[in-house]
Amino acid sequence: MIIFIFLAAINPLRVGYTKARAEGLGVECEAGLFACPKRVVILAIGLLSQLVSGLLLSWRSYRI
Repeated sequence: MIIFIFLAAINPLRVGYTKARAEGLGVECEAGLFACPKRVVILAIGLLSQLVSGLLLSWRSYRI
């Protein structure tokens, strides 16, 4: 599980580095699905949904 968390956290950095490196070499790099702000928003939504679901599950276990 730790490896998946690490890869999810590092992947946006790799994409930005790759684009910057290609532009530094004079190559037009239009690869990738989303721009950086969209990746950050999607990552934030995923993190918040995980937080909310964890809180709901822990709250339900206390009620039982």
